[in-house]
Amino acid sequence: MTKTQWLGIAGISSCLFAGSAMAELTGNIGVSNNYIWRGVTQTDDESAVSGGIDFKDKSGLYAGTWFSNMANNSYKHDLYAGFAGKSGQIGYDAGLIMHMYPVDNNVDFTELYVNAGVKQFNFGLAFTINSDAGGDDSDIYMFASGKFEVKKGLTVDALVGNYQFDSPFNEDYMHLRVGMSKDDISFAVEKNDQSAADADDMRLTVSWTKEIAL
Repeated sequence: MTKTQWLGIAGISSCLFAGSAMAELTGNIGVSNNYIWRGVTQTDDESAVSGGIDFKDKSGLYAGTWFSNMANNSYKHDLYAGFAGKSGQIGYDAGLIMHMYPVDNNVDFTELYVNAGVKQFNFGLAFTINSDAGGDDSDIYMFASGKFEVKKGLTVDALVGNYQFDSPFNEDYMHLRVGMSKDDISFAVEKNDQSAADADDMRLTVSWTKEIAL
């Protein structure tokens, strides 16, 4: 998706702010010893600081932006918008997300995503619809996860994901995450099956995230 299309989404958000007294605006900030995205470290196993702003309307429409540092003095900037709701026992969420890397050239890409949840279980799919890298316009990422409350305030979770790339120069892989969280603190073990040296090492992470009403 182009930046011009994202301006259209920004216009929708402006209308929602003006017309809905029940809209919510929140900010978030987080720190972690390692930024791992879809099972792969994005910071060369160094620490990360992240933050973002989210807008949510009572209708189910939402939009937001998020930033994090990355390896080699780079950073990532996400823009997203979608619609989330519930039908009976099934929760759903669909939208578009633009992954942007302002310091790195020709690596931005945009995905269409669809997620569904039933009780403690969630399933999702993200499909690349545009990539500045070229030849990667049909990448597919799929995941299944579960989250369970062990006791009040303490939860354990597990996720298995699979990334399939359109380009023959990128290696398809699977990854597994098992975690535990209490209040704003979370711990996790991450593992993938990539063949590159050290890429498939097991990694332990600890993260702190705080949400603030704006």
